[in-house]
Parts: sequence; C-alpha cells; structure tokens
Amino acid sequence: MQRIINFIKENKFLTILLLVAIFLRFYKINLQSLWMDEIYTMNITNLENSFGTIVTEVNNREGFPYLYFLLVKIAHTIFGYSPIVSRGLSALFGLLSVYAINKLGEKLYNKKAGLFAALILVFSEYAILISQEARPYSFYVLGVITSFYGLVTFLKQPNKNNAIRYGLLAGLLLNINFFGLFNLFTQCILIVIYFIIT
Repeated sequence: MQRIINFIKENKFLTILLLVAIFLRFYKINLQSLWMDEIYTMNITNLENSFGTIVTEVNNREGFPYLYFLLVKIAHTIFGYSPIVSRGLSALFGLLSVYAINKLGEKLYNKKAGLFAALILVFSEYAILISQEARPYSFYVLGVITSFYGLVTFLKQPNKNNAIRYGLLAGLLLNINFFGLFNLFTQCILIVIYFIIT
C-alpha cells in the first residue's frame, strides 16, 4: 500500500492520466453490441472449449496468434463468461499501454516527453475504441510499445540481461500479432543504424 502512495506522490500527473484512461476505456464498455469478430472471440473462448481446442481453432481460422485468446479464456474462467470480461481485458491492455508509452518516452528523452506521449494516447479515439473491443488490437499496441522499450533499454545499456529482456519482448510481440514482424524488422534497421553511428 505504501508503494502505491509513494507512486502517486511522485507521479501525480501520470496518476491523473491513468485515472482518465481507466474512465475512457471502461466507461460504457458494453454499450455497443458485439460485432462479428468479437462474436468469434466469444465463441472460441467459450468455457466449454479446452485450451487445445482454442489453439487448433485459432490456427485454422484466425489471423492472429493464439496467445490473446488463451488469455481471454483464462479471464473467462476466473471472472465469468461475458462480453464485459473479454472487452475488459482489452481495456486493461489499453490502460497498460498508456503506462508503457510513458515509460518509453521517459527512457528515450525525459519525464515530460513520457507524460506528453501518455497524454496523447489517453485521448486517442482509436486507442479508446480498440480498448473496448474483444479483439487483440490493444494487446498488439502494448506489445509494440514494450518491445521498443526493450530495444531502447538494450541500446542504452547493451548487456546480457537487457538483450535477453529485449529478446523476450520481441518474441512476445510475435505471439500477439504476425504483423509484429514488420515492427521487429524496423527495430533491426534501427539497431544497424545505431551501431553504424556509434
């Protein structure tokens, strides 16, 4: 509890941004009815389906890797089978993205840059929209941000631990969305440019 109080004292503006992000991402999360892809998410993460069935189904019919769907299945098992639970998981990923982009901005430049990046993401209409859908889009945004954070950390302090952390985050990104390959290709180009310059 003391850690939370200390965090709030040291990060007042970020705390306000996170509270606003919570409100914007969870407010009326179940207002609109499910659209076709969300219905698919609900169908394959049904409590009656085993984890093996989900993996097989996703491999056969889905354009995303199965990690997100396994997480939705776990959320349904713990909190109940409901569209609010599925969308709530996406909203949580959206909220974590705001925090992650703040840390990335801090790592790249300074605390003000991190807060400004978080401010933009908090009020991004697209980011809010995808945070209220039972689809892996907000999870993908989080994966992209954290993989770039891992890259920047590795480039600033190139050691074994940071290399392993970056490798794990890059691997996670590929397990969130196959388009993560394009992000990793971009990161490889940045690594080559960085080492040429330095």
